[in-house]
Amino acid sequence: MGLKLKMIWLCIFFGLTNCAKKEKEKMKPIVRQQDKEKCIELLSDHQPHTNREIEAATGNWFVRAVIKELRREGHVIKSKRIGRGLCTYKLARQMTGQQENLFE
Repeated sequence: MGLKLKMIWLCIFFGLTNCAKKEKEKMKPIVRQQDKEKCIELLSDHQPHTNREIEAATGNWFVRAVIKELRREGHVIKSKRIGRGLCTYKLARQMTGQQENLFE
């Protein structure tokens, strides 16, 4: 068990919920803007791409986190599991500049 997981466990065990939340937030994967841009660039051909292809293009191991952030921004990305630890992602609809202004 890693040190951070032990800290979270201890915080929960002793009822220090704020401490546990802070430790959990530190463990969140970081999604950079450039990772999202590279992912959209790869998916913009509207063809299915595997998570390994996206990982190679973006250099980010947290492909699901990148996809989650893109979906949160309004992009429609369809996913399909094709094997153990292997998924394909396909951009169904990309947000336009006008749509982005609606959320600001």
